[in-house]
Amino acid sequence: AAPDDNSAANDWLISKKLKFGSNPVFDFYARNLGTANSVFVGDNDLHSVSVLVSETGNTKTTDFTAVMPETEMPYLGDNEWNHFVVDLSAYANKEVYVAVRHTTVSANWLAFFDDFTFTGLFNAKKGDVNRDGTVDVADIASIIDVMSGSITLEDADVNGDGTVDVADIASVISIMAGDE
Repeated sequence: AAPDDNSAANDWLISKKLKFGSNPVFDFYARNLGTANSVFVGDNDLHSVSVLVSETGNTKTTDFTAVMPETEMPYLGDNEWNHFVVDLSAYANKEVYVAVRHTTVSANWLAFFDDFTFTGLFNAKKGDVNRDGTVDVADIASIIDVMSGSITLEDADVNGDGTVDVADIASVISIMAGDE
């Protein structure tokens, strides 16, 4: 949306950290508030959208690189949406943050975004704490590192009880033995 003072908009929607597997793709839908039949068409600036990726963090917009350049969203019919599909294969097997950036040159009130979908996300196996694709002793070492406070890993709570402790090491051993 445009700011209350009707100045230009520069809005960012940034994902949490995502780890991609092979052939990642990001797609979403977007549209202007105004339609092709609106009396305001031509009186206001269109909205633009771009998709950017950062491999370093999600707090500074300067860390992001465009993977879909700024694209103007045309006015559409009442029930139509622009469908954007972005190839992220350059980031296969990497952890990244993905941002959607919405801009306008001057106020055009609203743009709408919907149905954000990522395909090709890395799906860690239960017990693959370090996300290397294998459940092994390295995962036990990672759990010990989390317990000592030297690192944090979201997959370290293998048994899902809300605590990272020796029970998670036992769960990894059970998985390695084929019991789970």
